[in-house]
Amino acid sequence: MKTGLPLWYTVLLLLVAVGCKKDPQPEPVDPTMAATASFDITQKDWVVHSARVYLFNMDNGQQEYYDHFDSTKSVSNLDLINGSALPIDTIEKNVTKWHFDDNGLFTLNDTLQYNYWLYNGTYSIIGLENGSARPLVIRSFGDDHFTTEVYEAYQSDGTYNYNYYSVVTFLRQGATCSNCVPAPDAGFTYQGTISPTPAAVNDLIGTSWVITRYDQGVTPYYPNDTLDFTDFNSYTINGGAERNYSYSGIVGNNMKSLDLYDFTTLGGNYSGQVLSTFVDDWEFNNATFSAILGPPGTVQMWGTRIN
Repeated sequence: MKTGLPLWYTVLLLLVAVGCKKDPQPEPVDPTMAATASFDITQKDWVVHSARVYLFNMDNGQQEYYDHFDSTKSVSNLDLINGSALPIDTIEKNVTKWHFDDNGLFTLNDTLQYNYWLYNGTYSIIGLENGSARPLVIRSFGDDHFTTEVYEAYQSDGTYNYNYYSVVTFLRQGATCSNCVPAPDAGFTYQGTISPTPAAVNDLIGTSWVITRYDQGVTPYYPNDTLDFTDFNSYTINGGAERNYSYSGIVGNNMKSLDLYDFTTLGGNYSGQVLSTFVDDWEFNNATFSAILGPPGTVQMWGTRIN
């Protein structure tokens, strides 16, 4: 007696197995990597065409947006609260020029050069004067234009805490634009053109300070150097050449951040935190300042206001 399966049944099983075999599926594509190929902004000269800034008030929940430019204002700063001293953060309509070559070199206004890198669809300009970077989130792109989100910050103006960012549209040099500026971000209320406010909120401007002491390790030094803060991002030491500084509120506490570039008193670039009332107190005591850019180092510093 035969115990094997009939031939016709075996053939049927094979046909069913072949019919049920899944077709090979393509490998999933990371959408950010796919975008990288589309957002190739290299080897072209790009000029600032328009810019908006979006502010979220973290204390009362208000969401507002402003234009950086209008018919009477063609220059703006991406740092709304303090005014950045870095050249890349000053934008001028129809003047500011960006160029990315295809070897990782970024050129600003045909003169200043920095490195950049591209990762997961985000361009990042790196190696700025204070060691920071500017990530660029590309929002839209065409042969003759692109729009990017840049300079997201968390800052305090002394009254409210803010989270804000700018959205800047660039045109290829020589091109025109009729419909390349994206619609405003949803949920934000238009408030006109942003005012140049840093000088109004920077109480350091016009003051002079003597650095009376700093401690390096257990060794005290008494330099008695005089610092004059001449505008919202420049200062001098003992009446010498102007150099840059930045001064900003810190979200969530009663301190302010003070960054001093080319601070020869300490021999480099230093960043520290001081009490938010130190200008009115006419002094700061035992404030910690740490080196930025260059060899690490930390000092304790004392200063007295003299005007």
